[in-house]
This record gives sequence, structure tokens and C-alpha cells, in this order.
Amino acid sequence: MPINTQAQGGQTATASTSATDQADVSSQTPNTNNSDIPKTCRAGCVGERGANFTISVEDVQVPTPGPNELLLKLNATGICYSDLHYMLEDIGMPPMSTFGVRSPGHEGAGVVVAVGKDVNPDQWKVGDRGGVKPMWNTCGACEMCWDGLHETYCQHAVATG
Repeated sequence: MPINTQAQGGQTATASTSATDQADVSSQTPNTNNSDIPKTCRAGCVGERGANFTISVEDVQVPTPGPNELLLKLNATGICYSDLHYMLEDIGMPPMSTFGVRSPGHEGAGVVVAVGKDVNPDQWKVGDRGGVKPMWNTCGACEMCWDGLHETYCQHAVATG
């Protein structure tokens, strides 16, 4: 399930229940039982990228889930070496900004606070626990995908962040 992590600490993330649904979410109305979802939250955001990358804590918009997406309030998320590579831009992968991602970190876990209108209520509802996988998708056809060890380095991968 794809997720776009937006924050660290009071954090939120959007998660798509369909890897093919990446539509503009600004006009979608999510199903939510929680009217306490803030408009903004604090997030660790990458400023400068490359060898001298910087990260600062900023107020960012809390995303609205699209029709096939979930909004998670993260309790924890990890920063691993692949996140450092994305910030360093040293492995030939597209930069995080290609995917609209400013906050490093993936593999988070939290609680669903809103669901998109097309999410099956038998599968997800407000209050459920959810997790974030490090990749939305890979091509499945390149050498990195096929060796069973390096699909996270697929040149066509769409990473969460």
C-alpha cells in the first residue's frame, strides 16, 4: 500500500490502497470520524539536497486522502540508509522531490484518522492501525528487481518518504 509520509512527530501520512491511484486529492472528501485532524503538522523536511543536505523542522499541510487513500497519524517512522542516499542523491535514483516528497523516512506505523470515499470499509476504517512500506512500486523487470535483493534500487521505483 503506497504511503506518502508528511511528518515526523505528530506526523501524518497518506496511503493509497491502489498503486495506480495517484490523482489530485484537493477536491476529494474523505470519510472521517475525527474532526480533530489539524490543518498543519510539524515535519522534518529536506532543504538542500546533495552532499551538504540539510533537514529542518517545518509546519506542513496535513494531506487530504484521495478516493483510494488512507490518512495515518504516525506513531513512529524510521530513517534508514536508503533515506540518506535519497537526500545525498548519490545512487542514481530520482530525487525525493520527483515524487513530491520533502520528508525523509519510511516504514512508519500509526493509526488511520481518515479514509478516502472509495476505500472498502470492510478493509480499513478510522482507528485501524496501519503501516508504511518503503516502496510504492517497482518496475519488476530490471536486474535490480529480479535479483531479489536490490529492488529498492530499481531506477523506476516510486519510493515513499
